Amino acid sequence: MATPVRDVVAPRWPNQSPEFRYCMHEMTEECNHIQMFMELVNRTDVEVPGMRRRLRRVSPWLAGALATRPVLLMVAILAGEEPIDHFQKALLRDGGHLPPAVLRTMEIHIAEEARHISFADEFVKLRAPRLPRGQRLALSLLFPVIMRTAAEEIMTPPRSLARRLGIPDEVFAEAFWKGPASRRIMASYFGEMRALAADAGLMN
Repeated sequence: MATPVRDVVAPRWPNQSPEFRYCMHEMTEECNHIQMFMELVNRTDVEVPGMRRRLRRVSPWLAGALATRPVLLMVAILAGEEPIDHFQKALLRDGGHLPPAVLRTMEIHIAEEARHISFADEFVKLRAPRLPRGQRLALSLLFPVIMRTAAEEIMTPPRSLARRLGIPDEVFAEAFWKGPASRRIMASYFGEMRALAADAGLMN
Protein backbone atom coordinates (compact mmCIF):
# COMPACT_ATOMS: atom_id res chain seq x y z
CA MET A 1 0.00 0.00 0.00
CA ALA A 2 2.96 2.32 0.41
CA THR A 3 3.32 3.03 -3.34
CA PRO A 4 -0.17 4.49 -3.96
CA VAL A 5 0.01 6.36 -0.66
CA ARG A 6 3.33 7.84 -1.75
CA ASP A 7 1.87 8.86 -5.09
CA VAL A 8 -1.01 10.62 -3.33
CA VAL A 9 1.24 12.55 -0.94
CA ALA A 10 3.47 14.42 -3.37
CA PRO A 11 1.04 16.25 -5.66
CA ARG A 12 -1.95 16.89 -3.45
CA TRP A 13 -1.45 17.94 0.16
CA PRO A 14 0.69 20.58 1.85
CA ASN A 15 3.21 19.75 4.54
CA GLN A 16 1.04 20.45 7.59
CA SER A 17 -2.21 18.89 6.40
CA PRO A 18 -3.51 15.89 8.38
CA GLU A 19 -3.68 13.89 5.15
CA PHE A 20 0.04 14.40 4.56
CA ARG A 21 0.84 13.42 8.14
CA TYR A 22 -1.31 10.31 7.88
CA CYS A 23 0.29 9.21 4.62
CA MET A 24 3.78 9.62 6.05
CA HIS A 25 2.83 7.52 9.10
CA GLU A 26 1.20 4.95 6.81
CA MET A 27 4.29 4.57 4.64
CA THR A 28 6.63 4.36 7.63
CA GLU A 29 4.56 1.80 9.52
CA GLU A 30 3.74 -0.33 6.50
CA CYS A 31 7.45 -0.61 5.69
CA ASN A 32 8.08 -1.58 9.32
CA HIS A 33 5.31 -4.18 9.09
CA ILE A 34 6.87 -5.70 5.99
CA GLN A 35 10.16 -6.06 7.83
CA MET A 36 8.42 -7.41 10.94
CA PHE A 37 6.48 -10.09 9.06
CA MET A 38 9.53 -10.92 6.94
CA GLU A 39 11.55 -11.55 10.09
CA LEU A 40 8.77 -13.72 11.51
CA VAL A 41 8.64 -15.76 8.31
CA ASN A 42 12.43 -16.10 8.25
CA ARG A 43 12.43 -17.40 11.81
CA THR A 44 9.78 -20.01 11.03
CA ASP A 45 11.85 -21.19 8.06
CA VAL A 46 8.64 -21.83 6.09
CA GLU A 47 8.38 -20.94 2.40
CA VAL A 48 5.61 -18.33 1.99
CA PRO A 49 4.36 -17.78 -1.57
CA GLY A 50 3.05 -14.25 -1.02
CA MET A 51 0.28 -12.68 -3.07
CA ARG A 52 -1.28 -14.61 -5.90
CA ARG A 53 0.11 -14.21 -9.41
CA ARG A 54 -2.94 -12.41 -10.80
CA LEU A 55 -2.74 -9.76 -8.10
CA ARG A 56 0.96 -9.28 -8.73
CA ARG A 57 0.17 -8.58 -12.36
CA VAL A 58 -2.48 -5.94 -11.70
CA SER A 59 -0.94 -4.31 -8.61
CA PRO A 60 1.11 -1.70 -10.56
CA TRP A 61 -2.04 -0.63 -12.41
CA LEU A 62 -4.03 -0.54 -9.17
CA ALA A 63 -1.39 1.65 -7.53
CA GLY A 64 -1.59 4.18 -10.36
CA ALA A 65 -5.39 4.20 -10.36
CA LEU A 66 -5.65 4.69 -6.60
CA ALA A 67 -3.08 7.50 -6.60
CA THR A 68 -5.50 9.88 -8.32
CA ARG A 69 -8.58 8.89 -6.29
CA PRO A 70 -7.95 9.52 -2.57
CA VAL A 71 -11.37 8.38 -1.34
CA LEU A 72 -11.09 5.15 -3.31
CA LEU A 73 -7.57 4.72 -1.92
CA MET A 74 -8.91 4.94 1.64
CA VAL A 75 -11.64 2.40 0.83
CA ALA A 76 -8.94 0.07 -0.50
CA ILE A 77 -6.89 0.60 2.66
CA LEU A 78 -9.90 -0.34 4.79
CA ALA A 79 -10.58 -3.38 2.61
CA GLY A 80 -7.02 -4.51 3.19
CA GLU A 81 -6.93 -3.77 6.91
CA GLU A 82 -10.34 -4.86 8.23
CA PRO A 83 -10.30 -8.63 7.52
CA ILE A 84 -6.86 -9.28 8.99
CA ASP A 85 -7.63 -6.98 11.94
CA HIS A 86 -10.78 -8.97 12.78
CA PHE A 87 -8.95 -12.27 12.30
CA GLN A 88 -6.06 -11.32 14.56
CA LYS A 89 -8.33 -9.95 17.28
CA ALA A 90 -10.39 -13.14 17.17
CA LEU A 91 -7.22 -15.21 17.65
CA LEU A 92 -6.20 -13.13 20.65
CA ARG A 93 -9.70 -13.34 22.18
CA ASP A 94 -9.74 -17.10 21.67
CA GLY A 95 -6.76 -17.39 23.97
CA GLY A 96 -5.17 -20.23 22.02
CA HIS A 97 -1.56 -21.20 22.46
CA LEU A 98 0.34 -19.04 20.00
CA PRO A 99 4.12 -18.91 19.67
CA PRO A 100 5.41 -15.79 21.47
CA ALA A 101 6.84 -14.31 18.26
CA VAL A 102 3.48 -14.69 16.48
CA LEU A 103 1.60 -13.26 19.46
CA ARG A 104 3.83 -10.20 19.77
CA THR A 105 3.78 -9.58 16.02
CA MET A 106 -0.02 -9.58 16.04
CA GLU A 107 -0.20 -7.28 19.06
CA ILE A 108 2.05 -4.72 17.38
CA HIS A 109 0.19 -5.00 14.09
CA ILE A 110 -3.23 -4.53 15.69
CA ALA A 111 -2.11 -1.49 17.67
CA GLU A 112 -0.50 0.28 14.73
CA GLU A 113 -3.17 -0.59 12.16
CA ALA A 114 -5.80 0.92 14.47
CA ARG A 115 -4.52 4.38 13.50
CA HIS A 116 -4.71 3.57 9.80
CA ILE A 117 -8.23 2.21 10.09
CA SER A 118 -9.45 5.15 12.17
CA PHE A 119 -8.06 7.76 9.79
CA ALA A 120 -9.27 6.03 6.64
CA ASP A 121 -12.72 5.58 8.18
CA GLU A 122 -13.01 9.27 9.03
CA PHE A 123 -11.63 10.28 5.64
CA VAL A 124 -14.26 8.29 3.76
CA LYS A 125 -17.01 9.49 6.07
CA LEU A 126 -16.02 13.12 5.50
CA ARG A 127 -15.03 13.10 1.83
CA ALA A 128 -17.38 10.60 0.16
CA PRO A 129 -20.53 12.76 0.61
CA ARG A 130 -18.70 15.64 -1.13
CA LEU A 131 -17.98 13.66 -4.30
CA PRO A 132 -19.94 14.50 -7.45
CA ARG A 133 -23.08 12.39 -7.76
CA GLY A 134 -21.68 10.15 -10.51
CA GLN A 135 -18.47 9.43 -8.61
CA ARG A 136 -20.41 8.75 -5.43
CA LEU A 137 -22.64 6.29 -7.27
CA ALA A 138 -19.63 4.54 -8.79
CA LEU A 139 -17.96 4.34 -5.39
CA SER A 140 -21.10 2.92 -3.81
CA LEU A 141 -21.13 0.14 -6.43
CA LEU A 142 -17.41 -0.56 -6.08
CA PHE A 143 -17.41 -0.50 -2.26
CA PRO A 144 -18.71 -4.07 -1.63
CA VAL A 145 -16.72 -5.47 -4.58
CA ILE A 146 -13.47 -4.02 -3.22
CA MET A 147 -14.22 -5.31 0.28
CA ARG A 148 -15.03 -8.85 -0.86
CA THR A 149 -12.15 -9.06 -3.34
CA ALA A 150 -9.58 -7.85 -0.82
CA ALA A 151 -10.86 -10.23 1.86
CA GLU A 152 -10.59 -13.19 -0.50
CA GLU A 153 -7.06 -12.24 -1.52
CA ILE A 154 -5.88 -11.72 2.04
CA MET A 155 -7.68 -14.50 3.90
CA THR A 156 -7.60 -17.38 1.41
CA PRO A 157 -4.53 -19.64 1.63
CA PRO A 158 -2.95 -20.74 -1.65
CA ARG A 159 -4.37 -23.86 -3.26
CA SER A 160 -0.85 -25.23 -3.45
CA LEU A 161 -0.96 -25.52 0.34
CA ALA A 162 -4.25 -27.45 0.19
CA ARG A 163 -2.78 -29.82 -2.40
CA ARG A 164 0.34 -30.34 -0.32
CA LEU A 165 -1.78 -31.22 2.72
CA GLY A 166 -4.12 -33.44 0.73
CA ILE A 167 -7.23 -31.30 1.32
CA PRO A 168 -9.95 -32.13 -1.25
CA ASP A 169 -11.06 -29.30 -3.52
CA GLU A 170 -14.64 -29.41 -2.25
CA VAL A 171 -13.48 -29.11 1.38
CA PHE A 172 -11.23 -26.19 0.50
CA ALA A 173 -14.08 -24.48 -1.39
CA GLU A 174 -16.48 -24.90 1.54
CA ALA A 175 -13.93 -23.40 3.91
CA PHE A 176 -13.06 -20.51 1.55
CA TRP A 177 -15.86 -19.14 0.91
CA LYS A 178 -18.59 -21.38 -0.47
CA GLY A 179 -19.96 -22.93 2.73
CA PRO A 180 -22.51 -21.21 4.99
CA ALA A 181 -20.14 -21.07 7.97
CA SER A 182 -17.34 -19.50 5.96
CA ARG A 183 -19.77 -16.99 4.46
CA ARG A 184 -20.82 -15.94 7.95
CA ILE A 185 -17.15 -15.46 8.82
CA MET A 186 -16.67 -13.34 5.69
CA ALA A 187 -19.69 -11.21 6.57
CA SER A 188 -18.41 -10.72 10.12
CA TYR A 189 -15.32 -8.96 8.81
CA PHE A 190 -17.30 -6.02 7.50
CA GLY A 191 -19.88 -4.99 10.10
CA GLU A 192 -18.10 -1.68 10.66
CA MET A 193 -17.75 -1.17 6.92
CA ARG A 194 -21.49 -1.54 6.38
CA ALA A 195 -22.02 1.15 9.01
CA LEU A 196 -19.41 3.32 7.32
CA ALA A 197 -21.10 2.93 3.95
CA ALA A 198 -24.38 4.07 5.50
CA ASP A 199 -22.76 7.05 7.25
CA ALA A 200 -20.93 8.09 4.06
CA GLY A 201 -24.03 7.93 1.85
CA LEU A 202 -22.78 4.91 -0.09
CA MET A 203 -25.77 2.62 0.40
CA ASN A 204 -28.08 2.02 -2.56
